[in-house]
Amino acid sequence: MNSFEIYKNKKVFLTGHTGFKGSWLSLWLTHLGAKVCGYSLAPNTNPSMFEELKIGEKITKSVIADILDVETLERTITEFQPEIVFHLAAQPLVRLSYQEPVLTYQTNVIGSLNVLEAARKCNSVKAFVNVTTDKCYENKEVKKGYKETDAMGGYDMYSSSKGCVEILSSSFRRSFLQEEGSMAMATARAGNVIGGGDAEISYEKLTAAEFGKGIGGGTLPDEVAFGHLQGGFLGIGTDTFAGHAVAGTADDSAFVRGGRLHFAGNGDI
Repeated sequence: MNSFEIYKNKKVFLTGHTGFKGSWLSLWLTHLGAKVCGYSLAPNTNPSMFEELKIGEKITKSVIADILDVETLERTITEFQPEIVFHLAAQPLVRLSYQEPVLTYQTNVIGSLNVLEAARKCNSVKAFVNVTTDKCYENKEVKKGYKETDAMGGYDMYSSSKGCVEILSSSFRRSFLQEEGSMAMATARAGNVIGGGDAEISYEKLTAAEFGKGIGGGTLPDEVAFGHLQGGFLGIGTDTFAGHAVAGTADDSAFVRGGRLHFAGNGDI
């Protein structure tokens, strides 16, 4: 049986559904038979994949609102009664984080805490997938891949905010999600991607894609990580719903009801 069949008829709450990855995940979940409630700010690009494909009409419910609006967020989750939550909403741009550091931290750190708390208060939620980034690690400028157990850090405000979200998630799990019957929660440290519908292909992405094969002995630089990210998110959601530990954390008893996974592979979105 395909493990993704677990999503059929499941209620899924998805933040950031108007963004690039969120739009793709909305389509995948709908294709798998899930009932999706999206919660996000309005698309900030023109054109946007969300509007071009009329994703708001394809999913069960689409709410245009801010994750910093706690009242609306909690009411929406409570009314929808989801079983699975995917949290993708964020301020995702490194350059903007230099211009708007407070907004970046409010959205990425406080916003994530708001979504976690809203989900914890909703008894129907069984699994929570918190999507962060592979930029959350302390950058030691070494020519090797990072492991899930490496230290959090970040040179810029965006990266450090996501490192904070990882620390927050670990503390939240240890503080509130250890009892039997509580929701399981995992974090997914995904890289940047280039794919259909991306309306914000940056100079850094294009440079990395063009010259990546000539850098570092044929490997892509860390600005771009190509991977089947939607399959990765869905797989983590499946394992978390089942209450399994996620790869990389089996020896850590504190993460028995979730985990954290860094992933990037060859392919596309």
